[in-house]
Formats: sequence, C-alpha cells, structure tokens
Amino acid sequence: KAIPFFAKKIGIVTASTGAAIQDIVNISTRRNPYAQLILYPAIVKGEAAPASIIKGIHTLDQMGVDVIIVGRGGGSIEDLWGFNDEMVARAIYDCKTPIISAVGHETDTTIADFVADLRAPTPSAAAELAICNIEDIFMELTGYQEAMNRSMARKIRDARSRMETAKMRLDYVSPSNQILQKRQYLMDTEDKLQRLIEQKVKDNRHKLALYIEKMNGLSPIEKLNKGYAFVTEKDDHVLTKIDQVAIGDIITVKVVDGDINATVVDTIRRRRD
Repeated sequence: KAIPFFAKKIGIVTASTGAAIQDIVNISTRRNPYAQLILYPAIVKGEAAPASIIKGIHTLDQMGVDVIIVGRGGGSIEDLWGFNDEMVARAIYDCKTPIISAVGHETDTTIADFVADLRAPTPSAAAELAICNIEDIFMELTGYQEAMNRSMARKIRDARSRMETAKMRLDYVSPSNQILQKRQYLMDTEDKLQRLIEQKVKDNRHKLALYIEKMNGLSPIEKLNKGYAFVTEKDDHVLTKIDQVAIGDIITVKVVDGDINATVVDTIRRRRD
C-alpha cells in the first residue's frame, strides 16, 4: 500500500512515554502543525508487547487514519523482540491502512520491517516520511496560484482581444456604420460632382468667350465701328467690283450710324493684293 503524500491523520503505535513519541511530536509540530496525531499507548517491551501492538494496529486501522507508524526507540535485541513476533507481522501485513515500521535505530532490523509498507530507520525518520512539510505545500500552492493567475490573465487578454475584434467586425457591418459610410460616400461623390460641374462651366465659359471674340471679329457692326463701310446698289446688292456700277448710278454707303446715298461720278480700277 502506498504511503499518502498528504496525511492528515497519523496513527502511532508506541509507548506513551519515551523518546520515540516525543521525536514524532516534535517533527510533526515543525513540519505540519495541522496534522492530527492519534496515539495508541502500546506496550513495546516484554511478553505483553505483541498483543498490545496487535490491538493498537487493529484499533487505529478501524479508526480510518491515513497512515500508521508502528515502532519504538532503540534498545537491545530483547527489547525489540516483540516486533519479531509472527502475529505482529501478520497484523501489519493484513492491515488495510499503510504502515511505516520504525523500530530501534538504523542498524536494528526486525520482522516488522519486512512486512510493513515502508521501513524507516528511526521513529524520527518515520515522522519525516509520514508527515509532509506544510511549507512545501504552501510553496507548491503558491506556485499553482501564480500559474493559475497567469493562465487566467492570459485567457482574459485573449478573450478581450477576441471581443474587441468581434466588436470591430460588428461595428463595421452595423446599419448605423453602413449608413455613415454611404453618407460619406455620397458627400464625397457630391463634392466630386460639384467640382466637375464647376470645371465644366469654367471650360464652357472660356469656349464661349473665344466664340464671342471670333463672332465679334466677323461682325459687320464691329467692322463699321473701326471705320470700315460697305456699299450697296439700289436693289441692296452689295457692291464688290466696279463692273457692277456705271457713271451716274445711285449707290448707298452704309456706315455705323446710318446710310449715305451717293452718285457714281467716276470709277478707278486698282489691284488690291
């Protein structure tokens, strides 16, 4: 049977007086003051020892302790002989609770050592094996707590990151955001269209100004304003050549502010290059 790592109830079969029980109590107090020690004050020397040890094992086994320490302090081989008893060995072997044998000193060996679940060289060593160091437990728990805190913080960071990503996606596809984007698109399109219209109007105005200049250049009135005139015969046909008139014909000279009627008195042919 395996010795439990964290034994809360430790049964002890040994003499109520002597160094063995005192060593176990001292080590228990130092290593784990929360551990419960249950002593069965057995006779561990003499002819009455085997029966007393067996009764102590049976009693503690029925109490449901986590582990049982069976032993005594050092002595002569006769002092330790009760732990060589066959019935004691059978009681240790048949016990349902894990048993640590701690008989005498390190060099002492009894039959109980061979049938026990674990042999300790001394009662003090048995206490070290049966009672865990509470400081080690606290340090291990602190390590677990720190690891759990780190794991939890990492999970929280990951969950927050996923939540922020999901929120960004949700905001992007939300109707309000879609409306805002479409509104911005319409505003941009409107600005672009307005600029195109203004540029188109500007270009057309420029073209119109050029056309006006050209028309002004072709306008008869403009020519007249510059001192030119044009001549027509009596039926208002424009005279362009001297062959169209004869001496004595009435012609009309049109100027900017009216008409001048004149009579042809002479014609002079000239070449206009």
